[in-house]
Amino acid sequence: MPVFFTRQSLSLASLSSYEEHALLASPSEMKVKQYRELIGILLEFLGYAIAVHSPGQETRYFNKNSLFKRAIFKEEFGRVIESDKILKHLFFSLFQQKDLKEPLTMDRLNEKINRIRSEIEKEQGHSLVQARNGLVRGLSVVQHMPLVPQSNRDELLKTLKPGDIFVSYAYQSYTMTQFAIRNGQKLTKPFIQGTDSESHHAKHVAIYLGEGKIAEASHMEGGIDVRILDIDHSMFRLNTGAYAEYRVYRPKADQHFEGMAELAVEAAKKCADYVPEKFELKSSISKKLRKVLLYGTHYKYSCSLAVKSLLTSSRFDDLAKKRFLKNLATQLLPVKNHLTKNGRRYFFCSYFVGWMLQAAQAQDVYHKLEKLGLKLPNLTFSPPTKPKVLLKPDSMSDKEYGEKLNQQEAEYQKAVREYEKNVNQVISKWAKENATKYSKELDECVDLQINTKRMTPQKFVAYMNLNPEKYTTVCRILPP
Repeated sequence: MPVFFTRQSLSLASLSSYEEHALLASPSEMKVKQYRELIGILLEFLGYAIAVHSPGQETRYFNKNSLFKRAIFKEEFGRVIESDKILKHLFFSLFQQKDLKEPLTMDRLNEKINRIRSEIEKEQGHSLVQARNGLVRGLSVVQHMPLVPQSNRDELLKTLKPGDIFVSYAYQSYTMTQFAIRNGQKLTKPFIQGTDSESHHAKHVAIYLGEGKIAEASHMEGGIDVRILDIDHSMFRLNTGAYAEYRVYRPKADQHFEGMAELAVEAAKKCADYVPEKFELKSSISKKLRKVLLYGTHYKYSCSLAVKSLLTSSRFDDLAKKRFLKNLATQLLPVKNHLTKNGRRYFFCSYFVGWMLQAAQAQDVYHKLEKLGLKLPNLTFSPPTKPKVLLKPDSMSDKEYGEKLNQQEAEYQKAVREYEKNVNQVISKWAKENATKYSKELDECVDLQINTKRMTPQKFVAYMNLNPEKYTTVCRILPP
């Protein structure tokens, strides 16, 4: 039977593959396991070691876990914090070679660790919570980015602004859906420009509405798929000790994005349903009743669209421009925004947020194209009028009266579907013609130049990485 190496057996490196090295010239004499060249190169590739380059000397390879243990104290805090996977991950991300603009040298490594240790030492003698906060503060200083525990609601509300984009990163797959998203994104990652070493871990995207509320599209059996939640709601809250985090990005308020975030927030509020804090989905309720009674909405989550987005391009091509113009028309025409099959529009998380950001720019883009001759489609037909409820004649039985009402409602719904089908055909034809005609102008006018229906969380992150003049990173939200 073949023997497979594990993380533990590799990190022990029992066959004289490492030597003790005094990393810091300090009284603590911090010693870290150091690998020799060949084994170091292999372990760095596998993610168990960090390469440190020194001018005029050979590259050194340090064991990551050993470095983390020695960087913090060996006392009770040290033992407890070793089990905090998200803080270990943030610590290791400081030394990711792919994300560093310059090679990691011994001086830079010592500088980062010393700054982290100095923040921890300020909490010496205090509780474990305070010591953990010291480590979080130290990581914030070194990363030049605020790290905010989700339990600190007051600090979060001060940091966030309406229109901020939440991206959830999960470093472990807890469900089949998360497993499929992470590995699907990992396979397509080499073909996407702008990805970083962690972008394939992005699994969910939401938009912040202000006052502690977010809007998102997420699958929920028989309940609200496109919904508004409080950031402390159990459906959105990070569990204590979870190996996950939120990263918050913000559209920059320059001349192109002026007011865009606010408009996106308004668009999200119109199509999302609010979920109360004590909302519970009771399993005893039948699926049919759930669909009718539990906060039904015209906007639903689609797993099939989410899977398709992994396998297709999100370039701003003619198809993407056609979808943008359809979005523009449904925003500006006096029709319902949910016009699609059977009176519903289907979303997934990143499609929902991208759609809202493009919807926010509809008015501005139309004014620019209107000067070049673009006109909205002319709808020559009116929506059907809902019939008045029939009064029950004395001679009609309850059963006959119920059947009559059902027939009346069925005829009305048929007329609505026919109307929506006709409107969709007109708008689709108009969008297809003008997407080609105004292709160059759309490239110049539209800020979010992506096919939102084909945009995975990883593609969204890559797009923001490629456009730092449009998006900035605000903070990282950690589990309590």
